[in-house]
Amino acid sequence: MLPENLLATIMNFAYSDEDEWVTALDEFLQSLDGEEPTEEEIDQFETDYVFTRKHSEHKKTFIRLFVECFEELYGKEWSRDIIGLEENFDSYFEVVKIRKDSLIVKDLLLEDSFEVDYPSEEYAIKKGDILEGKMFTWKNGHFFFGPLLLYDEEESIETMKTFTEVMRDSFENVTNSFLEYFGTNVVIFKDRTELEEKVNEFLYWFFRNRTLPGVLEEGGTFTRVTFEELDEKKEIGLIIDHAMGQIAVPHYGYCEKLFTGHWKEVPDYHEMVKTILYTDEIPSYFVQQMIEKNPESAVQLYTQFYPHVKTKRDLLELFAKCRRDWGRKPRRQGALFEV
Repeated sequence: MLPENLLATIMNFAYSDEDEWVTALDEFLQSLDGEEPTEEEIDQFETDYVFTRKHSEHKKTFIRLFVECFEELYGKEWSRDIIGLEENFDSYFEVVKIRKDSLIVKDLLLEDSFEVDYPSEEYAIKKGDILEGKMFTWKNGHFFFGPLLLYDEEESIETMKTFTEVMRDSFENVTNSFLEYFGTNVVIFKDRTELEEKVNEFLYWFFRNRTLPGVLEEGGTFTRVTFEELDEKKEIGLIIDHAMGQIAVPHYGYCEKLFTGHWKEVPDYHEMVKTILYTDEIPSYFVQQMIEKNPESAVQLYTQFYPHVKTKRDLLELFAKCRRDWGRKPRRQGALFEV
């Protein structure tokens, strides 16, 4: 089960930042356009504040800030488990099977299945019901945490199935539109300015050509997207994938050059080698993909700095030891972007 004492400690850590709490609360209330929040909306806001929302100044979740504060005291293995709590997502889950202490559920948005540690007596649930809530990963298990809504009447179940079908169609539409517009699933931009320019050009085209008539008429405007968290990063990769969504990855182009043997084309490449190994600026999923695709040049690269690395296996073991996020795959959180 999820460690309740640890969760309470992380939540207290997040709530202790009073200035950020006020900032987040103001944003939440403004999003309601003057409406009074429901109890469920308040519960959802509080959970998102701790586990999902990125700090307005540090641009990191409180889970990550918590790890950075205490990792030196508790070590890498501890931090790897805590960072796994970032692997949470909101969705709608159809109950496929009920077991004594767990449920088999199907995510209706991405259509994959999970066994969730869950006492069945918590709700009078039955096969076919739909649960709406946030799922977490802890030590390779899956758990619900925070507000959890139950749809158990035939009419509400059919409504949610229709709604999630529309959402799936929007995911597919956005993904296919990106691929059509850019012609590839990986696009490299020299900097944030070029990324924002090209992505907003795409969005204008998308709203004009791939959404319902009237969403954006000739000369109409839309809210331009920005990627403030990327700041001065270079060689930014825009990764387009149905299950992962659209992800902007800093220094992705440099990483590709390093792992294909063109490291001399990367400024201060010896520093980039260490950045890739010791930070999760470039998600480990993409690093592992590059190693698997280019094992010989990847090993040659890291042998320069870590002489014990002689084989692909040595290199993968080195990354698994040094990276908190090793083995994790990004998951789509919405129709558009993740950074």
